[in-house]
Amino acid sequence: MGNEQFKAARKAEAGYHSNFYQNNELFASGTWMARPMPMVMDMLERLLTRSKVPAVRITR
Repeated sequence: MGNEQFKAARKAEAGYHSNFYQNNELFASGTWMARPMPMVMDMLERLLTRSKVPAVRITR
């Protein structure tokens, strides 16, 4: 995959996610978005405990 193809793919992916999250409710009961995947939560925990970036914050 060339650089231009990669950039086009990333742009398409970003557009998809932007549209998806604008049109779907996070944590909606009965959907796959009701709870984050365990791997995502594990990575978040790693970021929160190992990151030196103080701007990482969870709000619920």
